[in-house]
Amino acid sequence: MRRARSTVAECWISVVAEYLDLMGVRYSLDRSRGAFEVFEDENGKIQSLMRIEVLPSGYVVANTAILTVNEIPGENRLEVYEKLLEANCKMPEARYAIDNEGYVSVGLRSTVDSVTGESFRSLRQTLVNGVKYFFSEVAPDIPVKKPKPNIRRFVAVDSKR
Repeated sequence: MRRARSTVAECWISVVAEYLDLMGVRYSLDRSRGAFEVFEDENGKIQSLMRIEVLPSGYVVANTAILTVNEIPGENRLEVYEKLLEANCKMPEARYAIDNEGYVSVGLRSTVDSVTGESFRSLRQTLVNGVKYFFSEVAPDIPVKKPKPNIRRFVAVDSKR
């Protein structure tokens, strides 16, 4: 049973890799975790744009860090937290979260079999829009520094295991 499950997961990983290849996107792949790190060159420097994980249950989870909680002034944090919750209700296509390490991120989740070439292209744009929405609607007047992209590992939790 375990072998069949890993073969299915490998198939899903191949689907995601094929879409990234078709889009001409640079990435690294950790096959043991089904995790892709998507990169972009900007002015000769490599930046991590997002993490994509293929879960054994057949879901694709993509996310990117926006900033750390420590970059939000203490007196403004409660307001930002409230606006993040409101944004999660207003924007069903993307979700904001704060992880145990204090990173505020935006992410989305979809089933692998519902991903098409066009919807996969829009995945990146959805995350970009989520970051823009954060700085324009969630924290427009809060003096936060826009951080450099962070190459860190995001963890996707597969609740179907």
